[in-house]
Amino acid sequence: MATKSFDIRPRAKTPKRVEDFSIDSSVLPRKRKRKTEENSDVPSETSVRPVIGSKNTTRRDAFLEYVSQSPRADEPFSVPIKQYSKFSMMLRKTLRAIVFIGLCAGGVYGAGMLLARVNVRMTISQAVQEDIFSLRLSRMASGVASTSGLFFEDTKKEFFYTQSYPATGKGNALGYAKGTLLVQNSYSAQSMRFVAGTRFRDDKGSIFRTQQAILIPGYTKQQDKIIPGTVSVEVKADAAGGSGNLLSGTMLRVVAFEGSEKYETISGVVKQDFQGGAQGETTIVSAEDIQNGKQQIVEYAFSKAKEEVLQSLPEGTRVLDRALQLKITKITTKFAPGDAVSSFEVSVEGELRIRFFDERQIRQYIEANMEQPVVKNDVVESELQISYENVSSSFETSEMTMQVRARRVVRPVLDTLAFRQRIAGKAINDLRAELLKFEGLEKVDISVWPFWLSRSPTNIDNIRIILE
Repeated sequence: MATKSFDIRPRAKTPKRVEDFSIDSSVLPRKRKRKTEENSDVPSETSVRPVIGSKNTTRRDAFLEYVSQSPRADEPFSVPIKQYSKFSMMLRKTLRAIVFIGLCAGGVYGAGMLLARVNVRMTISQAVQEDIFSLRLSRMASGVASTSGLFFEDTKKEFFYTQSYPATGKGNALGYAKGTLLVQNSYSAQSMRFVAGTRFRDDKGSIFRTQQAILIPGYTKQQDKIIPGTVSVEVKADAAGGSGNLLSGTMLRVVAFEGSEKYETISGVVKQDFQGGAQGETTIVSAEDIQNGKQQIVEYAFSKAKEEVLQSLPEGTRVLDRALQLKITKITTKFAPGDAVSSFEVSVEGELRIRFFDERQIRQYIEANMEQPVVKNDVVESELQISYENVSSSFETSEMTMQVRARRVVRPVLDTLAFRQRIAGKAINDLRAELLKFEGLEKVDISVWPFWLSRSPTNIDNIRIILE
């Protein structure tokens, strides 16, 4: 192999001038002959070193002077440098690339095997059966025999509801405020009677008169605490105008008791804002408002009473819309067309009768009398859907008839956990063969990731079964 030689010689430095030194010839360097490349003698340089311990210099100065001298030139030396051919360099690069690609491919393959996933989408055949049953239900404890062995029960809900509705009319009105006053008796333990027209007054001087006679209960005591007796009464302002429209919670006193103890211990409290006081153009209640309010309160009573009854019925109970009867006994309002108010109240009183039955008994009857469809698989699941038609329920009789349309869907059952455990780690071809053993399978689609995967993962969490 070819080599190149380099001649490296340090440049000689001019020795520093040393003054006031005594020279010891024993420490002077000897002259040595050095051969050059042409075998010629090269005289060496003479270094002058101070004598350590001389009276003209210190040891430190002598040492520093010694080490500051230029080094002698060494022998020339050679550094060999290897030279490679182009083919050799190309071969080395190719081998390195092959190793790098192999490492990358191995890493990708290992990651793919670690994160491998298999999705199995299965379409399972199902049997559908439909039928219609005509049923006759008898009232429980009515003494009437039921041909189907099915019964229903009756219940009723008495109600009294009050709702507020907005007034939409406009007109000139001379209105007198009115409302409900809660009269309190903290004066006597004995009942007190007030005649109709008893006057109450607020702190601004507005006078209100009771519209009927009332009997106020006496107070009671609980652990030396007085609990006043109370009664509600309708009152109306003596004067027209907005001054009588008092807010809820306003306190009123009996005018006749002023100056006595009763004036402070017998009082009236506004239960709800007084309305109706007006003078001039204002919002009034129209006849149409009252008519609409009565219709809306009936609808509200039906839905509210039905909701309350359903909440009280046991689980599994079914109530049909044709097995309800609403009876309204009274609809009242304190307001008349032309009253100057922004809203008015309507009250309704009545009862709701409901017939209900246990739907679980209906399902059991249909399951027992419906033919079972043929399914090849040993384990199946069944889903029964029912709807009611032509319901007839007269509350004057003890029977209720109906038609029940039944639709049952039966499909094979696959234990997905056991199936995943059975196919874990198997070859993809063996997986397909295992799927063919399942009865009722119409279609199957197997997707694997990564695409080169030849076996299903051993971890069952990476195997997903989708049933359709």
